[in-house]
Amino acid sequence: MSNEIKLESLAHNEALRLKVRSYIIENFLLGSTEDIVFDDQTPMVDVGILDSTAAIELITFLESAFSIVIDEQEMVPENLNTVDSICAFVSQKQPR
Repeated sequence: MSNEIKLESLAHNEALRLKVRSYIIENFLLGSTEDIVFDDQTPMVDVGILDSTAAIELITFLESAFSIVIDEQEMVPENLNTVDSICAFVSQKQPR
């Protein structure tokens, strides 16, 4: 893999991460992370950020924002519980 392709991939991954984090902060944390520790490894289900309603909203956002289709069997905490897991999942779903 050439350095140019690696840089494009890194830029894409960082843009994906920023878009996901921004959506979560704006929609589920009401624009503030002051009252909660929130980073890319925070288990959102465990700390109460992501409940069933929020998960559906997040899935709808991911499908729309990244032009992917999330199948019912993919709607599991392993794919949606952290920013890291969401980014890995979305990257795997997007065409190369």
